[in-house]
Amino acid sequence: MSKHGTPPRFNEIVCIGAGISAISLGARLKQKYGFTDIHFYDRSRSHSGTWEANRYPGCACDIPSLVYSLSFEPKTDWSTLTAPHTEIRGYLNGIVDKYDLRPRMSFQTEVEMAKWDENRKFWVIYCRDIPSGTTYTHECRILFSATGQLSEPNYPNIAGIGSFKGPAFHTARWRQDVDLAGKNVVVIGNGSSATQLVPNIIPLAKSVTQFIRQPHWILEWANTKFPPAVHWAFKYIPGLLWMIRIALLGVLENAWRMYRMDKAGAKMRKSWEEVAKEAVRREAPAKYHDLLIPDFPLACKRRIFDHNGAYLRATPSPNFLLTKDPIVEILPDGVRTAGKKYPADVIIYGTGFITNKGVGPVKIYGRKGQLLDDHWTSKGGPGAYNNTAIHGFPNFMIIYGPNSSTGHTSVIFTIEQHVRYALQIIKPVLQGEASVFDVKEDEERKYVAKIQEASKTRVFVHCSSWYVSENGWNGTLYPWSQLNFWWRCFWPTWSAWNYEYTPLHHTRRQQRLLSTLSLTAIVVAGALVYRNAVGQALTSSALAVENYTNNLLSTYA
Repeated sequence: MSKHGTPPRFNEIVCIGAGISAISLGARLKQKYGFTDIHFYDRSRSHSGTWEANRYPGCACDIPSLVYSLSFEPKTDWSTLTAPHTEIRGYLNGIVDKYDLRPRMSFQTEVEMAKWDENRKFWVIYCRDIPSGTTYTHECRILFSATGQLSEPNYPNIAGIGSFKGPAFHTARWRQDVDLAGKNVVVIGNGSSATQLVPNIIPLAKSVTQFIRQPHWILEWANTKFPPAVHWAFKYIPGLLWMIRIALLGVLENAWRMYRMDKAGAKMRKSWEEVAKEAVRREAPAKYHDLLIPDFPLACKRRIFDHNGAYLRATPSPNFLLTKDPIVEILPDGVRTAGKKYPADVIIYGTGFITNKGVGPVKIYGRKGQLLDDHWTSKGGPGAYNNTAIHGFPNFMIIYGPNSSTGHTSVIFTIEQHVRYALQIIKPVLQGEASVFDVKEDEERKYVAKIQEASKTRVFVHCSSWYVSENGWNGTLYPWSQLNFWWRCFWPTWSAWNYEYTPLHHTRRQQRLLSTLSLTAIVVAGALVYRNAVGQALTSSALAVENYTNNLLSTYA
């Protein structure tokens, strides 16, 4: 019973999150299995995950849209090479409607906790409706987490952060009601979001002051517009879109080499570093060069793709200031460094997300009441077998879980491999042949250890970044190529899993065995009949030849 005495809801599958991972899962379940008994929960006002949360000016994908889309739902009319957030959200909206997922989605709902019930082999999920505060429970046989790795905004630890009197918000919690025209705007951070944002607000604001801690490698990216002729070709020339997609994935996958700490990786990094340096020296004022050119290897942190060089070309603007001066305190009307006060009407945090946390703030309790966060703490950090499953948390899978990010290619490709893999693992439960699946403890341990060991030979552990936690644990990036991950997901290692089978499984197994034996018997019998028939035919033919020969000999004797 729920807290209010009403019967709990039930679905075979519940998914926490309604972003790209969840949409892909729901669509594939219906497409592959005709399965629709799934419900999605998301705390946002709508689906689409990161593309619902991020609505700041200039927000766009930094991976080519032709590969930042689901393989089974290609889009032929992307407006540009890397699409804006509104277009991506529209694309996902179309998939949600096509597969009729919207009626199975609950928004503005916080999943606070999920507990495994060992006796009933169910998950009990504790939900809270955010607007009303109403709480209730929802039970399911299989639980998915699809909350993503970049969903919890990270705010800096600065004295006085709550004292500011004006609007202050994170780029992932954009305030549409705040007008930046004629305002003194302070932007804290210089990651991907801040780099897209700054050139779009400089023309509006009275001043834009950007505070950074250290530079990032910035690569200019030509965001080409697709003309109608290209849209026509993608739509009507058979195979063209697929060929372009495969070629783009190949180019992106080749960039994986730069993460390796070998001569080939160093050579690739060096070539890209020179390209980035040349762009900074060409576009930005000399006074900013040291603030825009890092002293660590490229790919050690996430590369920043500057669409059409918009950010670098905006740095000479007279109302823009870039500074590395550390903020000492946030004041009611600005920010203060050790030697200066900077006035501010609006503060925008472009400080990224909390990473290396696995499933966000949701409390997941597995067998024997073990909390997932405690499980990971005892191991050193987040990890999962094949980046998706944890021993002791049965019938639970994470789409885009620990070590799923790549840094060099489309996350959509990764998500699709997760979904393909998950559909194979959960199939016996959906068919009623098993009640429980759980990865073996030793398999999880060996896989996670292998991930951490391989990470030591990759460039991203050699500097401070959100890829790696303070203790050096990599719970974010996959240390091998995505071709490697595709292969792992295409062929599951069934011996790595424990299943608790139902009587139906044994019945069907006997039926399959009987069918196999019957088919074998039919084939063998058919072969014997065929052999006998052929034998008789050959005997008859031999006799006929013998008679014909004898007749000829008699004729000419």
